Amino acid sequence: MSGAPAHVGSPRRREAGAAAVVIVTGLIAIIALLLVGNNVFPRIDSGITGKLTYAGGPSGLSSNHGEPGEVVVYLQDGEELARSSFREGEQFSISLGPGTYRVVPTSGDADCQELTVNVAPGEFQPLSVVCSVM
Repeated sequence: MSGAPAHVGSPRRREAGAAAVVIVTGLIAIIALLLVGNNVFPRIDSGITGKLTYAGGPSGLSSNHGEPGEVVVYLQDGEELARSSFREGEQFSISLGPGTYRVVPTSGDADCQELTVNVAPGEFQPLSVVCSVM
């Protein structure tokens, strides 16, 4: 053994290694763009949208004013798929693929009925959720 330091690698080998890393990174970026461009990860352009309002009360009035609440979307097998909470005056919008869903709205103590909604491809199904108040 000699007292000389160990040889780490020639400058040429280090440059070749760095070039390989750049090439592999570039190929990964190109593949990712191709996958997105070919709809392997499709953009969802359908779902539900709407607002929750109240009807009833002592005077029996109905309001067109958006009330606060939450909408939960379930698959037909009962699995929760999505939820959206919203404040007073706001609407809700949930992106969903085409299909049939069970929509369960809630708003405080109001009596809100669940809905079955059919979502068509490329469309946001408008919902008018009216909850009864006493």
